[in-house]
Amino acid sequence: MGYINIVVGSDAKISIRNKQLLLTNLTTSDTMDYPLEDVNAIVIESLQSVISTKALVELADHSVAVYFCDEYHLPSAQLLNYNGFYKHLQIYNIQTACPKPFAKRIWRDIVCQKIINQGKVLQMCNKNDCVSVLSSKVLSGDSNNIESVAALKYFKELFGKGFARGQNNIINSALDYGYSIIRGAIARSVVAHGLVPYLGVHHCNQLNAFNLVDDLIEPFRSVVDLYVYNNIASLEYQEMTRSIKQDLVGLLNADVLICNKRYPVSYAIELVITLLIDCMSEKNAKLNLPTILPLETHRYE
Repeated sequence: MGYINIVVGSDAKISIRNKQLLLTNLTTSDTMDYPLEDVNAIVIESLQSVISTKALVELADHSVAVYFCDEYHLPSAQLLNYNGFYKHLQIYNIQTACPKPFAKRIWRDIVCQKIINQGKVLQMCNKNDCVSVLSSKVLSGDSNNIESVAALKYFKELFGKGFARGQNNIINSALDYGYSIIRGAIARSVVAHGLVPYLGVHHCNQLNAFNLVDDLIEPFRSVVDLYVYNNIASLEYQEMTRSIKQDLVGLLNADVLICNKRYPVSYAIELVITLLIDCMSEKNAKLNLPTILPLETHRYE
């Protein structure tokens, strides 16, 4: 898995030559190149950029997460590789054979870890940790809806009493952008491992092709929250800059703690999905999930 994350903000031609990813500026003809094996993700923001079919195929074969943005510069589509290395029918049978009580216990674990991470964010930001205590109250399937209760308390404590998700401001824009990047990385891994992305353990929207992805993203969201508080909420930014977007994509390289080891978010995603398949196979309801750490880029050897 690569470690380089690229945001294409200017009009560019994206191509592949000799296993190198080439970005050629359409205005200046300047070219930058990257070893294809080192690229983890690429976000194509410019609507005037062009990409060759060969590049798309090579990027898919190397499991690079490729995001295509809309006119609002938010990721709206993604390239997914369907030539995964897992036996798809075997994984499908494992996934569909999971009983409902098992799925509810998995969702409970996910919600608990999400709330624990939210509490750690508040502590790191010198805020009142008003949510951690709620993690012990989550029932199987979160039947008492503690996730929503915690989220309401959490966002108002972190970003102020007047803040609400859905407002048109830079905080929400940054949160949405960062969540989209992580969601896309999870979708890439879910498909690569042979899981059916629309079969969630909790989310079951018939119009959502990525219900499972929206389950698994929950404990990872706090990585974005912490960055946004540290770098945007306390400053007077009026709009998203290229630097902010590059940083948000770069959160895929931020360290989290999982299985008592530090791994970058991108690898932790792979690990969570592998562990989920093991849980489904063995009907073991305990799923290891990431714990947030102070933001630090993973040191690759």
